[in-house]
Amino acid sequence: MFCFPTAAANWLYFIAHHGKQSAVLFGMPDMTLYGLVTSNIATMANYMNTDPVDGTGYGDAVDGLAALLDDRDIPAIVIGRRFDDDVAIQFSHLRDTVKADGLVSFCYGRYQWDGEQWDRLSGHCLSLVGLMRSDEKIVVDARPGRLERQPHDPIPPQGSIVLGRPQDGDLRREHTTLLQLFQGGDAGPTKRFLDSYFAIKPWFALTNVDKTLVHYFSMPWNGATQSLQVPLPFEGELQDLALHPTLPVAVCCESGGRDLWQLDLTDHTWRRRLTAGEPIDRLTYGGFRQRLFLAVRRTIIVLDGEAATERGRRELPFDVDALAFDEGSQDLLVVGSDAGRIFRLDRDLRLLDGEEIPSAPGRGNLRLVVTGPGSVVIGRERSDEVFTLSRGSAGRIRQVGHLRFEAGAATGLAAGAHGDRLHVALGGSLATIDLLGRVVPSSFDGRPVGPVLRVARSWHNFGIDPSWRG
Repeated sequence: MFCFPTAAANWLYFIAHHGKQSAVLFGMPDMTLYGLVTSNIATMANYMNTDPVDGTGYGDAVDGLAALLDDRDIPAIVIGRRFDDDVAIQFSHLRDTVKADGLVSFCYGRYQWDGEQWDRLSGHCLSLVGLMRSDEKIVVDARPGRLERQPHDPIPPQGSIVLGRPQDGDLRREHTTLLQLFQGGDAGPTKRFLDSYFAIKPWFALTNVDKTLVHYFSMPWNGATQSLQVPLPFEGELQDLALHPTLPVAVCCESGGRDLWQLDLTDHTWRRRLTAGEPIDRLTYGGFRQRLFLAVRRTIIVLDGEAATERGRRELPFDVDALAFDEGSQDLLVVGSDAGRIFRLDRDLRLLDGEEIPSAPGRGNLRLVVTGPGSVVIGRERSDEVFTLSRGSAGRIRQVGHLRFEAGAATGLAAGAHGDRLHVALGGSLATIDLLGRVVPSSFDGRPVGPVLRVARSWHNFGIDPSWRG
């Protein structure tokens, strides 16, 4: 019943062993004091709201781990991805997360066929400390005691306790790929499938500086901030940029350009994903299915977040100036520069309502940032003031206040890793602002930053389904 806290504590010890001893509360640097090990697991369980009988909710596990890392001042985010309607769990997802220095824990569900569908009966979570693939099998290593191994080091297949093979088909829905697990063979009507995972990932940000995209990232185990410069795949200015919520992928578009470009953050290579009929203006990811939303003049287009295949579109009566997705309500927020209103659309692009918004001071494009469920910040480039909006119990959005930056006019507005801070460009350098407008420290402070800035955030699509516990 404590598998989630234990799997997470394994990685906290890894982080502590490699330099950030504040990752664990008790017993460092001596990791042989097993009485204190259980105290650290209990601390993690408290953050995760673990029940000694019912276990841990998957969403509580990600939220609790993210909160602990923030409290311990560890520069990291936590992402969680579960199998769902056309959201696959594939070998490549685990591989690419590890390649991006993610510390992965995988979860498998125990399923039973009821004659019509597979019902999930229970789940279990393990730390992933090795991964490899041959033509016929995948080896997932979950052995304990491997804290000295770097997360990307290869392992031999001998001794691994879980073997898997690609399993294509409809576990509960069509168009999904899972890994079926074997531990001495599955007997009877139940089978085990690797149906979700979560990972501690280096905190990172992307911004445009001098015709390049700069990738800043900070390692959880030592706090060292590094950067890589990647030439943009076009000659013009960067129009917009979006980060995939769980995969090491970013997409962008050129000012006045019709091409959607994808950047692989593991090897920093570009790939053209599609060409729209008109110039692409705005981009954002969102929703449990991790869709990609494009604003093309007055049209909102929703794409599959991985395959970039179209899932729907809607034409609005105004040009779109800003897009953001509210994960709390699962609504797309749209602002039109001429309309003076903010509109809510559901995941199927049905228009829910629209509310007047204050006239944002400053010059340049509007910036729309969701800082938490139902909480929105809106402002313009080169302004020292933004407005805060809130979604009430009836779902309607209203203004609740404004925020003035003590340090002056800013560009490149982005939400922080956990929603309680904003990141902006002040005089061409990155600065962090709390929700009272004060400058506060962060790992990326003082780094060169351009007008387009995106900062990675903790995220999961586990929801509150009671069957997803471990």
